[in-house]
Amino acid sequence: MNNTDISTNAPLFPANNFSGSIGGKKLASIHTYAPHQEKLEKLIGITLKKYFRNFNGQNINVIEIGTGAGLTSKIILDADQRIHLKSVDNEPKMVREAKKNLAEYVRCGRTEIIQKDALEYLKSVKRQSADCLASALTIHNFERKYREKIIREIFRILKPGGIFINADKYVPDNEKEYQKEYSWQMAQFEKAPDNDARNGWIEHYKIDNRPEIIMKEHESVELMKRIGFVDVVTSNRHHLEMLLTATKA
Repeated sequence: MNNTDISTNAPLFPANNFSGSIGGKKLASIHTYAPHQEKLEKLIGITLKKYFRNFNGQNINVIEIGTGAGLTSKIILDADQRIHLKSVDNEPKMVREAKKNLAEYVRCGRTEIIQKDALEYLKSVKRQSADCLASALTIHNFERKYREKIIREIFRILKPGGIFINADKYVPDNEKEYQKEYSWQMAQFEKAPDNDARNGWIEHYKIDNRPEIIMKEHESVELMKRIGFVDVVTSNRHHLEMLLTATKA
């Protein structure tokens, strides 16, 4: 099988979602085939803790795009007890799973899980009302035009001094490096003993590779600068993924 082939039958919609064979509890299987992604998710919590260490406010208002099973949500919430999190996901299966995993945080009023289209939700959020927008392995799934609208809304709702933290798949600018890392990742999926997980992740990555969806590092950084973000920093690259942070002046 040529894993760099792109399925022409793959659906085009705002997000390459997780309603199929890799949704629900199986979403966490990615950590078996791409363990570096879990390390990147943890960097969100480390970054949050460091950035808001000297924050004087009573509450730190964080919005998360892409709740998934709530694994990154927990990392965000545990970074600082002052954090109040609103997390949005459009996939019912994932929202149900997250509500189970985050039940304690929901009960104590520190988090709200919202089932809604990400762009629709962000448009409803008040301007300059969030201290942080965070996301892990979600935004790369969006189609380019939709993704740009998301980034513009993030900028709009961040407070001055607010931060955007994204642990995600940003394709390396060097094509040779990209093909090498893409092939490596596909080889990891091929080892999966579970047919559904193997086929689901391979198809998912093929969709990520479509021209309408693929998220390139340099293009992403330049877009954020044009929108008005400052201190756009990329770091901790592992294979196809890395950490990106940016602030609003």
